Amino acid sequence: MRDITHYIKKATDSVRLSHAERIRMRNVLESYMHFNPLPEPVTTYTITRDWIIYLHRPLAAALVLVLVSGTGISYAAESALPGDVLYAVKTKVNEPVKVALATNAEAKAEAQMELAERRIEEATTLAAEGRLDEATQESLAVAFEAHSDAVTKEIEKVEVEDSAAPIAMSTRFETRLAAREEILHEVRSANEENPNGRFAQAIGETGRAVASIREHAEARLAFNEPLPDNFATSIAPSAAHSLKASGAEDADAEISLMAAAPAEMSTSSATTSSQKSDSPDKKAAERMKSAAEKSLKAAQKSLKSARVLTKDARAKAEADIEFSEALLDDGKALLKDDTREGAFIAFQESLKASEGAQVFIKAAPTLEKARARSGKNTNTNQSRDSSQNDGKGDDTKRSDNSDD
Repeated sequence: MRDITHYIKKATDSVRLSHAERIRMRNVLESYMHFNPLPEPVTTYTITRDWIIYLHRPLAAALVLVLVSGTGISYAAESALPGDVLYAVKTKVNEPVKVALATNAEAKAEAQMELAERRIEEATTLAAEGRLDEATQESLAVAFEAHSDAVTKEIEKVEVEDSAAPIAMSTRFETRLAAREEILHEVRSANEENPNGRFAQAIGETGRAVASIREHAEARLAFNEPLPDNFATSIAPSAAHSLKASGAEDADAEISLMAAAPAEMSTSSATTSSQKSDSPDKKAAERMKSAAEKSLKAAQKSLKSARVLTKDARAKAEADIEFSEALLDDGKALLKDDTREGAFIAFQESLKASEGAQVFIKAAPTLEKARARSGKNTNTNQSRDSSQNDGKGDDTKRSDNSDD
């Protein structure tokens, strides 16, 4: 097993800090050392100009990683936003190491998905605070596109070995992108900004590319039984109830779409019992089941640990999770009856519901901040208009009095 320094070196091979970033890094480190001195008789070291200049070298960046990890700066950088002094540590040290530590294509794809989402999350947070200028939006969009390109390339590598794995991965990413895009749109709209800007276009293009990969992988599956005529109604009792509880107006239509969406995957080829036990459709259904179960647990954990959700936000998240859980149970029942395509669809929809819930729970505080800020601006404008109208009224009164 390779030493972790191998991965650190690999991650930092392309790391180059700019002059301004080196200066900021130096100031941060010196300030931390000043306020957190080492106890005697430990020998202390002074950060010299020559040492800072050396930071442009890859191994020096690795040394910085080790140093800041020991002091907590690396951890603090995880919440940094563009413009913050620690943002360079987050994107040029922490994140490359995260990707380098991923040992296979699937793990690398997952790591890049997380980083792509981070860029959207950062843009959304800045937008909610009224700080997302055009230059920052452009730089975040470029970074997002780089991460997304890496995701699609890694998923394509996985598909060569296992056609079932990319479906769950692309379903997750596609769902989370759509949820993130919707939230960013609402935040920017609340600020009376153009919601269809550069970043929105980048997210939309990536979503379509990921959907294409998913559809290609789904087309390779060979389901060995046609869906039963009553498939939609067989999952409706629990799923439709939960979907309607989540506030969806078109619950019945969405349940029907679950049955129709991947119909092109169906085939009527007959197989023996021994062939069916290891057939591609069986593996696909089991993998999707595993992904749905993992996602549901993550959503439940996120909701349990959320401390700042409003009553309405919590109710929506609970309904989404209940919907996911109902679909998961329906899928298990269908799989037990050997209705594999139906089980696959139910598991996939369960996964979508859980992933959407996770994004919503995490973004809910930012949404509330944007709404509150929008309401405050609206009240300020109304107050200003009212004052102007009052002033006009006073002028009218003065004019009337002067006429008298």
